[in-house]
Amino acid sequence: MNKIYKITTILLILIGSLACSKEKEPKLNTGEARVGMRETEWITKENLGIINIPVTVEGEMTGIVKATIMVEETASDPAIENEDYLITSKDIIITPEHKEGHIEVLLIDNEIIEKNGEKTFKITIIDAKGADIDAERLTTTVHIKDNDANFYERLSGKWKGFYRENPEAPESELAVELSTYPENHAKFEKELVMMIYEPNSNTPCSFSLKYSFDNETKKIKLSMELGEIIAEGLKFNKPVGEGFIVSAKFNGTQVNNKGTVQIEVSDDMKTLTPIFEDDWRLAGLIYNQAGFSGFLFFNYPNLVLKK
Repeated sequence: MNKIYKITTILLILIGSLACSKEKEPKLNTGEARVGMRETEWITKENLGIINIPVTVEGEMTGIVKATIMVEETASDPAIENEDYLITSKDIIITPEHKEGHIEVLLIDNEIIEKNGEKTFKITIIDAKGADIDAERLTTTVHIKDNDANFYERLSGKWKGFYRENPEAPESELAVELSTYPENHAKFEKELVMMIYEPNSNTPCSFSLKYSFDNETKKIKLSMELGEIIAEGLKFNKPVGEGFIVSAKFNGTQVNNKGTVQIEVSDDMKTLTPIFEDDWRLAGLIYNQAGFSGFLFFNYPNLVLKK
């Protein structure tokens, strides 16, 4: 009897704790309020990944507002849901503290060059609880700009680097990422940043690449200047100590951190090949306060980048 009493007590405590832990449903707004899209137009690039399109509430809020949206194709070259983009949720919760919620959109980047340089779709609020729908802020038209139409932006993204001492030697692989500058930046369509993730270090090496496009030949010109600092704040064993890395070239016996390296771009823009004469290859020289330490951080013979 005593055991039954104890078990019953434990069950009652558990049921009570579960009831207490159950979260209360947030109350809907009862104040006079209107919900609508914050912007009528939203322009984005297809390679941005996730974007958040705002939905706002105007007026008095005593509780949450729930807005439900729908999406539809627009224009002659529309963006298609689940093919060009994904919507995380079509029910948006807006709290009194922020008076703004967001529609999370995952953009799907592809390598197709769109006919008009962009695809569009429309977001419309079709239902609201806790507020009236503002008829003047009913929709947002989303313009997804095609980064593949721009040769400069097509270079951005993750690449793989491959290098080997000779054709018979085993091939080694590197993680590489190219980044472009935004349109409003002075370096847009002039420079890129190339990050090489050296397997033996937690610090990536950052190279500045010069970019230009020849309208006559329709060819991309890429190059990098040697002698630039590509990584800093590294700590090595004695006798080097704290140091930094300078871009250079190496031929097995000599180093040279001066000059320009041209980078050949394949017609399909999926292969980048730094051009070196004879046995020279891309290298990183370890420097400290005293100057060149005599050590190499890396050297990549016959380096090729592939996307």
